[in-house]
Amino acid sequence: MSAQPSAVLSRFAPLVLALALAAPAASAASPGCAPTGAKLLESSGAARVYSVGTALYACLGSTRTRLGVLAGSRLAPATRVTRYALASPYVAIDTVQMGVDNFASTVSFFDLEGGGLAVASAPAAKALPRPETFVSVTALVMSAGGIVAWSGRSSAVGVPKPTYELWAMTAEYANRVAKGAQPFTDLKLYPVSHKLTWRTGQSGPLHQGNV
Repeated sequence: MSAQPSAVLSRFAPLVLALALAAPAASAASPGCAPTGAKLLESSGAARVYSVGTALYACLGSTRTRLGVLAGSRLAPATRVTRYALASPYVAIDTVQMGVDNFASTVSFFDLEGGGLAVASAPAAKALPRPETFVSVTALVMSAGGIVAWSGRSSAVGVPKPTYELWAMTAEYANRVAKGAQPFTDLKLYPVSHKLTWRTGQSGPLHQGNV
């Protein structure tokens, strides 16, 4: 299936706007390892996430890792980072790929003490079996114990309601913790006990599970 660039942008406009509004706000921490002139976005201990222009970086001491870009090209396909979470020495990101008929999302995390190398990555959620599918991340948290958790949203043209999946990932595995019809919110990781707590919807009861 083909589409003109303007039609593609119009189709994805609501989703792109929602992702932009959900982007993490800049922090007021000291620059630390971030270079002069960089825009500081998040801090944890001595680690920092910052941007230079549209490029996104993370650093810890002398280690600097380029994570991706915060804004894609004007024409599809476009690849960019829409969410990030820092818990020194780890940083997690959600990278989206916008195609003509689909919107894919991948969660990855990096070890800044290990040279900034990628530790693991996985699709944010399972795409629905439809020709035009959209997968995105609605919440993302990282723990200093090397666990990342996220809420993934999967929808498709012709499907009335989206499906949400709650995932947790370490260097060894990626597990789907829960699945439902509402987004998973208020995610918190406890690295010592390897527990994850969350709510279903904005005001649902608190749940917990082992990760």
